[in-house]
Amino acid sequence: MSNGAATDRNIRIVVSKLEAAKRQLNLAIELWFMGRDDVSVHTLAAASYQIIHDLNEHHGTSHTNLFKPNIVKPNAYKEWSMLVRKPSNFFKHADNDPESKMELVLFGTTLYFVFCISGLGFLKSHSSDEERIFAMWLYLHEPDLVIEGSEWGDLLKRNVTDNQLKSLSALSKKEFFEVSNTSHLSL
Repeated sequence: MSNGAATDRNIRIVVSKLEAAKRQLNLAIELWFMGRDDVSVHTLAAASYQIIHDLNEHHGTSHTNLFKPNIVKPNAYKEWSMLVRKPSNFFKHADNDPESKMELVLFGTTLYFVFCISGLGFLKSHSSDEERIFAMWLYLHEPDLVIEGSEWGDLLKRNVTDNQLKSLSALSKKEFFEVSNTSHLSL
């Protein structure tokens, strides 16, 4: 074992909070597109959001708080909390309810992605390919969530022809990610 080769215990990396959040988010997005484990994807997205939220709070930016959004009607807050707050806590803790189970609404993960990417924008962070690919996918597949003329819609319209748009919208999530990630579209 002492042949001079590095082992994991000798390897160190230095990572900032912002870089950690972006790495968690980018991996979560990639895993989501690949159809990998939903609990792991949600947990990564929630951890990323928490860091992004804390950084925005520290910098005093006026980002939208996913946990207490001013865009949700008071009578819908309980349902919102079930989508967002409950799963992230459930997947981190077992001290009070070690035998419990819960139903994960997968759309909650999509909300985390949206709020992470938005929060990164408030931090003036450069968008990654994964973030841009997700934004394009959301614009194509959940158009009612994206404001017409928004940055996300404009990104797609600037970089994709109508024929490409038609072809992309017919792809599965995995195919969409692979084609968008390897294509020469200028994202």
